[in-house]
Amino acid sequence: MDIVFTRWKVAVFCDGVWWHGHPDYLPHGRRGSYWDAKIASNVARDRKVARQLRRTGWSVVRIWDIDVLSNPDRAARRVIAALRGRGRAPSVRRKL
Repeated sequence: MDIVFTRWKVAVFCDGVWWHGHPDYLPHGRRGSYWDAKIASNVARDRKVARQLRRTGWSVVRIWDIDVLSNPDRAARRVIAALRGRGRAPSVRRKL
């Protein structure tokens, strides 16, 4: 997890395009067999971890690193929405 809000049981992951296998960037079969297998393993682990967290009552937010870089306000709004969905969200000092 990259950011954890324990009070609200929200786990936020900021996934790298390469390491977590963004389907629009370097699709499977273009990285070579070693990297395809490594990244497929990472994706499988990501799904397993998210499933385990949800089973124990956590909300999981996954955001691609390129989405954070291109529009940080939108990424922050996704996290805030998840927090609000879990009850009262922390105050936000500036309007997003």
